[in-house]
Amino acid sequence: MDFDLLLRNFTRSLDLVNEGELEDFDLSIANAVLWACILDEALTERLGAAYEEARDADRKGRTLFALRLARNAIVHGQTFGLHDGHPFPPFGEPMFYGPRVWKSYDELTESWLPRGPNSPHQTALREVYEEEIAGTHIGAPVWAARAFLDALAADRWVVK
Repeated sequence: MDFDLLLRNFTRSLDLVNEGELEDFDLSIANAVLWACILDEALTERLGAAYEEARDADRKGRTLFALRLARNAIVHGQTFGLHDGHPFPPFGEPMFYGPRVWKSYDELTESWLPRGPNSPHQTALREVYEEEIAGTHIGAPVWAARAFLDALAADRWVVK
């Protein structure tokens, strides 16, 4: 797996967030979330528990795990953010009022994730999402994930 190529794709998605027109912002964020998750899952597969431990011990790294929930919501066609208390779609023409923030776990998952007892994985995902993403500015988690991944790339993808 070419981690550098995956990181370039993720980075390009973030560049589009900065360069894009406001009507493309949500699509750019969604694209960045997807690439972040692809890279996170590839690193997990290749580097295993050592990578997961390093990721989960780092506050910026933890956002990668939490972004998996955001990715799942996006592929289920759910809105992922709130804008001054009003939902906006990931692939539409939102109205802009004040800062955009990520939905709470319950708001994000209410229409697509079955309610009831959660698996240990889902419980951990919920905890990390609520701690690291819910209520934050819509761009903050992907930028945090980039900082963690850039540091790992600088170390030539070696977990220390």
